[in-house]
Amino acid sequence: MKRFDVIDALRGLAIAGVVLVHTGRQAMPPSAMLRAVMNLGASGVHLFFVVSALTLCLSWVRRRRCESRPLRNFLIRRVARVAPMFYLAIALYLGLHGMAPGYWTPNGIQIPGIVATIFFVHGFHPETINAVVPGGWSIAAEMEFYASLALCLPALGTARSTLLFLGTSLVLFILNAIVVPHLFTYPAEQHYLVPNFIRFNFFGQLPVFAAGVVASTAFRYGTTDWRVAAGAALCMLVAAVCWWRAPQPLCTPAVGAFFAGAALLLAQRPARLFVNRVTIALGKRSFSIFLLHFAVLDAFSHSGAAAWFAGSNAGSVLEFLCVLSATAALSTLTWRWVEQPGIACGARLVATLERTSVWHTAAH
Repeated sequence: MKRFDVIDALRGLAIAGVVLVHTGRQAMPPSAMLRAVMNLGASGVHLFFVVSALTLCLSWVRRRRCESRPLRNFLIRRVARVAPMFYLAIALYLGLHGMAPGYWTPNGIQIPGIVATIFFVHGFHPETINAVVPGGWSIAAEMEFYASLALCLPALGTARSTLLFLGTSLVLFILNAIVVPHLFTYPAEQHYLVPNFIRFNFFGQLPVFAAGVVASTAFRYGTTDWRVAAGAALCMLVAAVCWWRAPQPLCTPAVGAFFAGAALLLAQRPARLFVNRVTIALGKRSFSIFLLHFAVLDAFSHSGAAAWFAGSNAGSVLEFLCVLSATAALSTLTWRWVEQPGIACGARLVATLERTSVWHTAAH
């Protein structure tokens, strides 16, 4: 249970960071230092990716020995976990924003883009990757990672295989930066879509997921070993230096390595500052909070409430706390009435299919 608490707490810290950065952009503080701290919250998405890869690999190891079709069940559980709340978000943001042109959709939202989002393939084009649902690029990367992981999981049983997965992810990360600029052409005023697409697409984020896959091996085989702690601390140190010194495009792998080390250290010694009732509760509701906090920020802006907090450092921090609290309260409802029923539906389907498989095996 302590491990589950750590994982939920990491998700809680990640979502707090995501809300922090987006609030900071709406109520920008005068202090350059506070702005820098709030901007660091953008890395919360990468922490989500590391934790996602870590937990999925651990779950796979636990379930593969007791299920007849573990890969099929893995994909069913993933879709059941993500789809209900994501589809609600699609309806919500189409209702709020319509299909008008925007930063991510300079030509407006098109019907094919909506269809691609419904089927989780919106991450393959610059004008759909973040078109319908704010932050939808991360859902696309997650779902594409699930699909790739389903192909690789049977082979990821050793430390050597996970390191090979990491190395492959780095090669694909580099090729993504080289090849993508030649695939899409936009006028000068829309050219920003291409570098953003390179950064946010699946291959641009794959090394972060791979860092979580590597961490899962250490997490599984020796989280109480001092050598694991020393390796995690060294990984964090090297990654922090790379994060600080590397050019922006190369920061992503460093961020992934840093959070993988942090997850391992926190698993060994769950410091109360990071693992507590608040972070655990936020972590359980983190998916709903992620999808809904953009709407809460819009509500603050359109109601004029955001103006109350503008212009001061204390106001920026206070708006962050208000947005996080309001979204967490709203997410408690969606977590209970949307997410949990979806997860339960997936579990029932898996149980039914498993019983059918056992029946067919017995019949033959």
